[in-house]
Amino acid sequence: MKRWTPRISIYLIGISGLIISGVFCSNVWGGEPTGLATVTADTLAVYSRMSTESSVVKTLKKGEVVIIEFEIERSDGAWCSITEEGQAESIGNVQCEHLEPREPAIRWVAPEKPIMVPPVPAPTEPVSELSELVEKATELFKEGQNEDAARTVEEVLKALKEVTGEEGPVVSKSLNNLAELLSSRGEYARAEDLNKMALEISEEALGPNHLDVAAALDHLAKLYRVQGKYKEAMPLYSRALDIREKTLSPYHPDLGRSLSNLAGVYKDYELYDRAEPLYKRALEISKTNFLSDDPEIAASLSNLASLYGAQRKFSEAEPLYERALEIREKALGTYHPNVATSVHDLALVNHAMQEFEKAEGLYSRALDITEKVLGPDHPQVADILENMARLYRRWADSKLFIHLSPWEKRDRARELDERAKKIRSQKK
Repeated sequence: MKRWTPRISIYLIGISGLIISGVFCSNVWGGEPTGLATVTADTLAVYSRMSTESSVVKTLKKGEVVIIEFEIERSDGAWCSITEEGQAESIGNVQCEHLEPREPAIRWVAPEKPIMVPPVPAPTEPVSELSELVEKATELFKEGQNEDAARTVEEVLKALKEVTGEEGPVVSKSLNNLAELLSSRGEYARAEDLNKMALEISEEALGPNHLDVAAALDHLAKLYRVQGKYKEAMPLYSRALDIREKTLSPYHPDLGRSLSNLAGVYKDYELYDRAEPLYKRALEISKTNFLSDDPEIAASLSNLASLYGAQRKFSEAEPLYERALEIREKALGTYHPNVATSVHDLALVNHAMQEFEKAEGLYSRALDITEKVLGPDHPQVADILENMARLYRRWADSKLFIHLSPWEKRDRARELDERAKKIRSQKK
């Protein structure tokens, strides 16, 4: 791998300009836009102003003192750019409502006119060309033009030889995004090449212990996991977790997600005793950082419930899935893919417990949501149809049927299987 030389600082600054376009900066009463404030929330996530993904760069604790540089007003409320006390460089943005001004007193006044954001500089040619190639490959795959898309991927790999310096992190993220699309299409070999290249670029540009390297490790590990290559995924997730343990605070949300990733592959490998403490710790981190009805809590509850389900501890899994469903319905509404997932999970548990009527109603509800949100021919519709067919066959073979005769249930199962088969054939 060739050494990287800086080229793209101005490009990253340009991206940040896009992020804050239309933003209003405020004036401070009687002086420069700066002052001291104390963190009043128990924990407070600091977001990077240089990231298009608003990545969390640090978690402050209650009582810590920060320097407020200026205020930003958006549709989601007021945000302040902050610097840690005693440090020289700004580390990111936090919600001003979680800060209590200290001496000298600070007063923010909304400006009469928005501050104009300077024009965004054009990216350097290599990044522009590479970005266009990645976008082209992505669109070609989406349109089903696989041969042209594959040739474009080869052009991407050739163009990487010209990529240098600080372009590395930008390129790495683009490659991982393209690899994820390839993975979703079953193009695992090409996806693996791109994920490995992204990881190598990140390590070369940023060093082996950077958070972006941890993200690249996650992408490659996820690819291995979807292929059932748990032995390959496990050390990658473990290394990513180790980077975050050393870099982030003990209750950082990204640390919780990393714990869940490793716990998930332990579960896949049937190492349940190793998975459970990680899932429980991830749940505690979620509870520390998010409100009790936040979808992040639902995700942690579902993860732990899936572990209990894998161990056939259905009485322990069911209340966790029910709570996750309750949170998602409240936060996301009835017709949302994550709500459908929770309903489907709950149906599977009741199916396993031979609560056939309850499971039937839940499957029907999950099917209705998924068809409306994702369309009647989506693979997830086929998943639900196949599980419903299994339910009817099992119900017919038991002596617990009530309303329908066994042969009617078997006929219904055949109908569902045929529809699922038709959906699968269309996706090949």
